[in-house]
Amino acid sequence: MNRKLIALLAAAGATAVAYTQRRHLIARVLNLPPVKHGVIVQKGIPITMPDGVTLMADHYRPDFNGRYPTILIRTPYDRRAFTNSIPAQRFAERGYHVICQDVRGRFASEGEFEPYIYEADDGNATIEWIAQQMWSDGQVAMWGGSYIGYTQWAAATRQSPHLKALFPFITQAHLIGISDDSLLLDRILRWLVILDAPNNDTLSEWEKIGRSFMAPVQDKIVLPAANHLPLAEVDTALLGHPASLYQTWVKHSDPNDPYWQTVDHRPAVKDVTVPIHLLGGWYDIFINGQLADYAQLKMAGQTPHLTIGSWTHMNLRNQLTSMQLAIDWFDTHLK
Repeated sequence: MNRKLIALLAAAGATAVAYTQRRHLIARVLNLPPVKHGVIVQKGIPITMPDGVTLMADHYRPDFNGRYPTILIRTPYDRRAFTNSIPAQRFAERGYHVICQDVRGRFASEGEFEPYIYEADDGNATIEWIAQQMWSDGQVAMWGGSYIGYTQWAAATRQSPHLKALFPFITQAHLIGISDDSLLLDRILRWLVILDAPNNDTLSEWEKIGRSFMAPVQDKIVLPAANHLPLAEVDTALLGHPASLYQTWVKHSDPNDPYWQTVDHRPAVKDVTVPIHLLGGWYDIFINGQLADYAQLKMAGQTPHLTIGSWTHMNLRNQLTSMQLAIDWFDTHLK
């Protein structure tokens, strides 16, 4: 055999062994169940919504062909980001298909990103698309935190028979940035910074990470804008340009505005009958709403599970814990 070919095969074998060892090492470090499969990733899959808008997704699947349950992750924070790709890899290693999708108007997905408005219909349409695929066993679960958790509540209101389990964390069924009588300015401005960071070509990768996950970094950016008047121009003071979602929210600053009624899923919480595990943090900004969602489910006779840790919204411990608990939750209810 040609020496060069032998060398290439040896290198490929060494790479495969190193990759396998790395996956098993990650499992031990993260305290996850043993790895069962390698993972194959198909990127850039178009999924067309009923109104013709195409949303882009990546498909993570076990390297052993078969019809498996699917975990759906719908995110405005870039489906390719490590906070999405790492969990997707871990779920696929344990025998799940994973569809990680950019929500409407974010990154590779078409349409305009208008927070909350399209998540129920787009989420339900994606669940139905998954159920029709040859590789799907017809069962779909959803996983994710914060806005990604909200997309689960939104999709669940459509009562798809294919939706079998949910794992929303650090989130609630009503996620708008308005309290009983005013805009929650600090919360809104931080979210604008987080949404802007991944697409801001003027920032280094480290700066993008800092703005996305580090509250002290956000503090320095948000404070000058929070002191700006008039309020209608705060988004420009923050980002250097108007933000359409902020301008829309200023126009609908009354929490009783009909604009918010269609995206308030609290009235539908009692009707969500699929197994749901809620995970929150005692210092999370959404803990009160999450406890209210749990109470509603209990009062309706459902049997939700609740885990609360000693973390804040931005602490990545909540995501690590959610991976550890979600694997068991999905294994129980989908397998």
